[in-house]
Amino acid sequence: MSYFLPVVFLGFFIVMILFVLPNMGDWRFLVKRYRTEKDPKSGNSKYLEVKNCNIGGIAYSNVVKFYEVDNGLFLKLAWIFRGKSKNIHIPWDEIKHAQEIKSFFGSKYRLIIGDPFVTFIELAEKDFLKIKSKIKGGVEQLS
Repeated sequence: MSYFLPVVFLGFFIVMILFVLPNMGDWRFLVKRYRTEKDPKSGNSKYLEVKNCNIGGIAYSNVVKFYEVDNGLFLKLAWIFRGKSKNIHIPWDEIKHAQEIKSFFGSKYRLIIGDPFVTFIELAEKDFLKIKSKIKGGVEQLS
């Protein structure tokens, strides 16, 4: 009986990592449309140090790794949260435009992904500036 609770907790943790976390928010929509078997490190890529992002309304703090590749933005979940989820490669022309959202604490930018719309990715200003030149649709200002 004394082993029951730790075993249940371990089982719950494994299920969360393998099945629930990789399918939270709009990550699953990105995987459905932009999944890739490629690894970002296999080609000409640049790691972008992005600590916090928001994908479809769900905050991913220190969970998603961003890479700039020649023809797009590459997203990869940290290995412990990946489960069976695939890597994502979003071509630059699929990022339709960005929306600047100003607040008391500064600006953040919402990348509009897909046509028809798939989801959005919100980045802090310092992170957005790393890829701003690649966004063809420009920046729309919101209040």
